[in-house]
Amino acid sequence: LFFFRVTSDTGIQVLHEEQREESVSCIARCKNLVASGWVDGVIRVHLVDGNQVVSLGELEGIAGEVMWLEWRDEETLAAGGEDGSVWLWSISSEPDCSYVSHVFSGNGHKSMCGAFTSDKEALVAGDDNGSLSIYSVTQNTVLRRLAIPFADSATTIVTHPTLKTFLVGCLSGAVYMCQMSAPSVPSLIRLGHQGSIECIIIPSPSIFIVGSMDGTLNIVDCQSMSVRHKISFDDGICSMAMAGSTVIVGCSDGQIKTVNVRNGEVVNCYSSNGAPILDIQAFVGGFVVGSAGGSVSLYPVE
Repeated sequence: LFFFRVTSDTGIQVLHEEQREESVSCIARCKNLVASGWVDGVIRVHLVDGNQVVSLGELEGIAGEVMWLEWRDEETLAAGGEDGSVWLWSISSEPDCSYVSHVFSGNGHKSMCGAFTSDKEALVAGDDNGSLSIYSVTQNTVLRRLAIPFADSATTIVTHPTLKTFLVGCLSGAVYMCQMSAPSVPSLIRLGHQGSIECIIIPSPSIFIVGSMDGTLNIVDCQSMSVRHKISFDDGICSMAMAGSTVIVGCSDGQIKTVNVRNGEVVNCYSSNGAPILDIQAFVGGFVVGSAGGSVSLYPVE
């Protein structure tokens, strides 16, 4: 596990490195707090204070791999487990003082993804058997359960910033819109994807962007559910990030594309080391990408 500092003057510098025999499965950040999930069920929390990285301890209890992590705020962290359980931790800024606040039991299927609602009062989680659960994090209760048609595995979930809805991307390439409160079934959005949906972004209340492993990028109008722009790439889309009106797209062949969201035009194309781009983090003036080949690279946004 590496911590980097990125500046326009010095580029990328290693701040901290931690060694474990197990592999990191997921990472989530909230301001100066970083949580890392590992394949053996351990979660580590670190505080980044200037050039110092301070360990706040390990969180244990998840059986099997930590599938996803999501911050509610600086005091609450959620995680999904390989057994389908969803955990909530109360995080302390003091080392080794964090504790489990609640555990929602699983159904034996992997909890693949999760996201808090914009008001932070509820948490949505999706399993690999097509089960969707909406939890109240203020009352620690299950509000609703939904089922994705054909038991399609959820791969990514994103909640709308203003509407009481959330979007679910699936292994089959399907994308569904779900209501937070109405007792309705997930509504299929017909986008024509043929590969797994690895990432969905809602950069503004009016549009959302879907990236698929079939290489298709769709920019969709939230109100009409019609596709504003459709861009096809040669290889699958693994990751995305926003930088102003530009969406940065990481592909399975190591290519990075920047696309203007307003007109759907590809602005630039960058080449990495040929390995899939697993993560992208944007900042003012540039972005950093991490690849499956173990490299971390810095690029400008032009």
